[in-house]
Amino acid sequence: MQMIAVRGGYHVADSHGYDYGTIGAGLRFMHLELDFSYLFAAKKCPWRNTYQVGVGLYF
Repeated sequence: MQMIAVRGGYHVADSHGYDYGTIGAGLRFMHLELDFSYLFAAKKCPWRNTYQVGVGLYF
């Protein structure tokens, strides 16, 4: 099975007061899944402009 996903979201301030948005995409082919995301936030947020990459294996 082949599947493509596009994701987005917004995190409202937590106890640290950080608001941030995320965008991402994923691809699943047979038993392998690859995911990529980007987090964008204000300068005060320590996670601003970070990337995440994930790999999954279904068996």
